Amino acid sequence: MLHGRTPSGVRFVFVAWPLAFLWHAAAMDDHATVDCKHPAGRFVPQIDPNRCEGKSACVAECPYDVFVVRRRERAELPGLNLLGTLKWWVHGGQQAEVLRADQCHGCGLCVSACPEGAITLKKA
Repeated sequence: MLHGRTPSGVRFVFVAWPLAFLWHAAAMDDHATVDCKHPAGRFVPQIDPNRCEGKSACVAECPYDVFVVRRRERAELPGLNLLGTLKWWVHGGQQAEVLRADQCHGCGLCVSACPEGAITLKKA
């Protein structure tokens, strides 16, 4: 997975999938285009591993770099049900993970961006 910014400031995530390539770009000018009404740390994002397919939409949309998508071992996800295990296997073990929960401002961009509806925000 490759992620970063273009010289014009557009955030991008490039993920190589076994059968296809996904390019997701989001024109986010850091915190200027996001109107988060909460201070950092008031909300904590939670990811349902049974729903997450590691498509990186949350990584691309979050202006605070709260998420990372990486290959996770099956042993790291003890709560996966049969369907969750199948999704994990099909997507090469790629799953989103909350890396910097203390930086979350509760703006909800990740929740609306996730195509699987795997992210919820909980009060800290």
